[in-house]
Amino acid sequence: MNQKSYRHLHAIQSFFFRVATWFELMIACCVIAGIAVYLIHIPEYIILIKETGLIDYLKYLFDILIGIELLKVLCRKDLDSMVEVLLFAVTRYLIISHLSIFENLIGIIAIAVLFAIRKYLFISPIEKDAARKKSDYLERQE
Repeated sequence: MNQKSYRHLHAIQSFFFRVATWFELMIACCVIAGIAVYLIHIPEYIILIKETGLIDYLKYLFDILIGIELLKVLCRKDLDSMVEVLLFAVTRYLIISHLSIFENLIGIIAIAVLFAIRKYLFISPIEKDAARKKSDYLERQE
């Protein structure tokens, strides 16, 4: 391929990236609208706790939390926010659903795996910054 073909290919890729970014932005706006609608109805659910039960109220709150975490994933696009969404989703499923012992065990293992991924396979920017500051401090002490 010649250089002109590469430029055309790059222009097409750039266009698709911009289109995908706009779609992502539209989905984020829809998530914000959905969260806003859910937040408006929280007082109604608080009043209805006696009738519907605490489990329905917790489902409602977890749905809001998962929506907020999904919005963070759309905005930040880092591994930490994705792991948080998965943690909330699995936790919601474990708390809300009435599962067998085996299904609960699988959910707990899934949470443990997510925590292991977060601890051992991912270094957050805050940890990187703290490690850099510590190494800078140790270098100055020498």
